[in-house]
Amino acid sequence: MVFKVSPTGKEKILHVFTGGADGGIPYWSLTRDNAGNFYGTTWAGGTYLSGTVFKIDGGGNETVLYNFTGGADGQFALGGVVRDAAGNLYGTTNSRGANGFGTVYKLDSAGNETVLYSFTGGSDGASPQAALILDAAGNLYGTATAGGDGGNGTVFKITP
Repeated sequence: MVFKVSPTGKEKILHVFTGGADGGIPYWSLTRDNAGNFYGTTWAGGTYLSGTVFKIDGGGNETVLYNFTGGADGQFALGGVVRDAAGNLYGTTNSRGANGFGTVYKLDSAGNETVLYSFTGGSDGASPQAALILDAAGNLYGTATAGGDGGNGTVFKITP
């Protein structure tokens, strides 16, 4: 569910996920743009039952921006998204992708998804679960919960 709380403590529910076409099981926090829209991900649901990237406007209207297929594009987006100045969204999927260990992706404002990196499960890591950080130079930073030289995860950087 997506909700807001007023300064006086009153809660208003903006959207309740059905687990169907609108997605289901949102894990991470939302990202807000200057127009008051919110962006996030769901772990499940969507057209292919592999999760979604969504937008919710201030009135609670949800739009699915992307449906993960569970193939080379990834599956199970546990982390939220980060948004750049051009309106592109960046995030991770926990599994699938070219090697089966998750992806780092970019979703442009037209809804086109590009896989920027597919984890191999080796020294680069596997199974990212948290949101990314974007710096001023366009570098993306994140963590993977598995893989790495010791098998216990990595901190990674993806350059533009």
